[in-house]
Amino acid sequence: MLSHRICVEPGKSTKDILHHLGDVENAVIVVEDEAPVGILIAKDALRIIRSRWDIHKPVSEYMSAPVDTVRETLTISEVIEHLQKTGFKRALVVDETNRFLGALAQSDLAAFAFNHWSRIVNSRARELSEAASIFESNAKRFENDAYTDPLTGIGNRCRFDHTISAETARIQRYQSTPFGLIIMISIVSRRSMIRTGISRVIKSCRHWLQ
Repeated sequence: MLSHRICVEPGKSTKDILHHLGDVENAVIVVEDEAPVGILIAKDALRIIRSRWDIHKPVSEYMSAPVDTVRETLTISEVIEHLQKTGFKRALVVDETNRFLGALAQSDLAAFAFNHWSRIVNSRARELSEAASIFESNAKRFENDAYTDPLTGIGNRCRFDHTISAETARIQRYQSTPFGLIIMISIVSRRSMIRTGISRVIKSCRHWLQ
């Protein structure tokens, strides 16, 4: 992720580096003995040209020094916090010996943060989709369990009521011919229980069959 900006020695002619500063994001890092000692940015180049300063002088005459650096051990969030505190647009990264490793511009960090959060959002979206699929599957299973007699595996009273309600709504919606009702009752030992069961079913279905 580190961007290796243009690096020059302090004695380099300013004329030779101005064309590198045509973009506002660009910067020229002045390095001596592998350590960053100064920096020139687009604003510096503009000031040099407007003031008609001698561009044949070395960059050390116009560079901003000393430079602010950050250690390579810092996290991205710590670098962002550092830039917010200092107001700088880029961070010059060095190792424990102060050797220049590269630069992190605000645009680099913004792109990293955007890509990082995009990956997190996509990952969470996949997790939510999988969770929704599991919930939907469980809901269907729970509904089937609620409508099915566990002993026989056929529809129970809840499924019967649900089916009757759905068919009644369909008839009312489409003004269609009433449905036929077939009721199967298990044979039991006492006739009174059969009569009582049939009577209850007919009473509960009477208003649907009118």
